[in-house]
Amino acid sequence: MIECAIIGGGPAGLSAALVLGRAKRHVTIFDEDKPRNAVTNKSHGYLTRDQITPREFKDIAIKEVLQYPTVSIEQETVTAITKISSGFAVHMSSGREATAKYVLLATGLVDVLPDIPGLRDFYGHSLYSCPFCDGWEMRDRPLAVIIDQPQTMHYAMMISNWTDDLILFTNGADHLNDIDRERLAFNNIAIIESPITNFSGENKELQTVHTEDGRTILRTGGFIAPHSMKPPQLVDSLNLARTEHHGLQVNGFGETSLEGMYAAGDTALNVQPQLINAASEGSKVASMILKRLIEEEFYKRPSAISE
Repeated sequence: MIECAIIGGGPAGLSAALVLGRAKRHVTIFDEDKPRNAVTNKSHGYLTRDQITPREFKDIAIKEVLQYPTVSIEQETVTAITKISSGFAVHMSSGREATAKYVLLATGLVDVLPDIPGLRDFYGHSLYSCPFCDGWEMRDRPLAVIIDQPQTMHYAMMISNWTDDLILFTNGADHLNDIDRERLAFNNIAIIESPITNFSGENKELQTVHTEDGRTILRTGGFIAPHSMKPPQLVDSLNLARTEHHGLQVNGFGETSLEGMYAAGDTALNVQPQLINAASEGSKVASMILKRLIEEEFYKRPSAISE
């Protein structure tokens, strides 16, 4: 039996595998290799790995965790996880099944983007969602900030750190009050409320934003807020308790509402979605799982201590 099945081979899952592998624990990572950051050319903000490509980052991580003989990786899609008396049964799309004492969900999230023609041509290359990840690369350029959600003001404020030439596109939504509008004007941020009809540019580099009222606005990049960041269908199917932000509800040890099932990284949505945060969460939760495994073995051994 696997001691811990890790669902997802991103930074959270691989970091967890490293901790458990170094503790001589039998771990299998189930990974369908469809990372959320695959759309971008480079990843940023990870100390010692700044500006690395997502593929190179993952290849290095896999090489490191597979140094430990109790760690294995299965390139499989997990379709279901069921509770059994000894732990969990992990069901795969190939028809195979594995059993594990504990499960760590590290599947990450899926971005649900606004349905705007041309968006996918530029997303991850000159249109991004995370300013902490890609703000430096977009610095001091004429940027668009595109958001049609209640957190419009906050998002625009954050993006303004990286450029003084910013236009806010609300895409037809109205989540700004009079004070918000005054504050944006004071910071020289123009507001365009007409819905966006499409984007245009060349070689994945944004050049213009087109709106329903006939305007063509020159912008060389920007940031767009996803409508939501949802977990994969597998996580949805488990019917685990959620937080108000739709992440998985976990306790201080990273355990979900189902005993023995843990979550780390973007799956739990407890930290800003970034590589370094996901890796940190994976390491932390793995140490909690390890502690539990050690305690179970330590206290179940026959004792010569008199009661």
